[in-house]
Amino acid sequence: MTAQLFQQALNRHEAGDLNAAGDLYRAVLKADPNHADAWYLLGFVDLQRGDHRSAVERFDRALALRPRFADAHLNRASALAELGDLEGAMAGWRTALSVKPDIAVAHANLGATLWKLGRIPEALPHLLAHAEADKDADMVFEMALTAAKHHLLPLACQAAEATLRLRPNDAHAYVFLSMQLFAMKRFADAEAAARQAIDLAPRSADAHGALGHALFGQWRNAEAGEAFAAALIAAPDRDDFRHYHAIVAGTEDEAAKLVYARDIFDAHADTFDRLLVEGLGYQTPQIVADELTAAGAFDVTRPVRIVDLGCGTGLCGVALKPQAAFLVGLDISPRMVAQTKARGIYDEALESDLVPYLDAHAASFDVAVAGDVLVYVGGLSKLFAAVRSALVPGGWYTFSIETTDKADVLGLPTGRFAHNPDYIRTLAAQAGFTVVRERSAVLRKDGDSHIDGLVFTLRAT
Repeated sequence: MTAQLFQQALNRHEAGDLNAAGDLYRAVLKADPNHADAWYLLGFVDLQRGDHRSAVERFDRALALRPRFADAHLNRASALAELGDLEGAMAGWRTALSVKPDIAVAHANLGATLWKLGRIPEALPHLLAHAEADKDADMVFEMALTAAKHHLLPLACQAAEATLRLRPNDAHAYVFLSMQLFAMKRFADAEAAARQAIDLAPRSADAHGALGHALFGQWRNAEAGEAFAAALIAAPDRDDFRHYHAIVAGTEDEAAKLVYARDIFDAHADTFDRLLVEGLGYQTPQIVADELTAAGAFDVTRPVRIVDLGCGTGLCGVALKPQAAFLVGLDISPRMVAQTKARGIYDEALESDLVPYLDAHAASFDVAVAGDVLVYVGGLSKLFAAVRSALVPGGWYTFSIETTDKADVLGLPTGRFAHNPDYIRTLAAQAGFTVVRERSAVLRKDGDSHIDGLVFTLRAT
């Protein structure tokens, strides 16, 4: 009798008659209160009707009778999600997957909820498990882009590789993968991915550019130059390729270098502080302030006029403001300048190249600082002369550099420049400075390693 009632309930349920199905499931349970499937399906009827609290209660009864009932865990979690209990819902989806690991909807729901909460490293494996065909490739590649935006490079690579499993002829995904591998210093792998992209899209500027980066990372500069030249044939207006084409040849393209740096900082303005301070352990602003204090640059009886060269979002200004009678910030990135203005501690924050401004403000400042800026300038003779012009006699100039002993100025695969300390000392003397202090410092993290550098403090003679 119970089996017949249950079958009738199933038939009405499959026909979409929820009222009749619910009545029949209750009749089954009156005859057999321990019928786990009837409790589960009665809960499913409640779920379909939108009565989520009642659904949870029914699913709980089913699970008390059959603890490893995967579908009951799955749908109970869905009901909890509708009630706003996301942690409970995620626990339920995880339990369902522990019983039956291949439930696609559990992976999808759990991944989507984690993603919504910003828990991308946890979300990605579940979302990738749910992706099964070419139609999912766009969704997976969007995950790769989001992971990269949050600087989760291994996850970005994982999602890019998943994209390529779903869509093997996607040259754009190969380029993206190559650039993430390059950022992780897996240069040989980055080269392989870039060559795959070129095979698929021989005229792609981005594919040739990615190859150039991968080769430069291996210090195969002549080959890298050929790759960047090919990229420029396809996209002659790309300043980033012009910049790299110059530095692998040991030269500098002044216009391209400026646009390259501006575009980088514009792109990262919104996340700059979090990335540098939290992600990369950036301490240069405080080191600069400490070095100026140690050198005796700050007279407690007379606040000083300070110009912050390449001010970014104003991190140096935070450290220097207590000593400043007048604080000016200069940057070539308009979005960085907007962030600096929003900080509200600078008397002036201006979008400007450094040398023209300094040349126009002779003997206007007591202190000039450049935290993590000269790495984007390259050759420094014009800047040093302009800084000296803008400082009063006895004024102070403090800045950080990444160091090299291979050349006076060395272009790096990062697109930045390292400087030989002897080159700095020579330029300082030529420009009218005395070197007062040199301090070795860890400037920031770079993946699992650290970027070591020097912080110089000079005094205008």
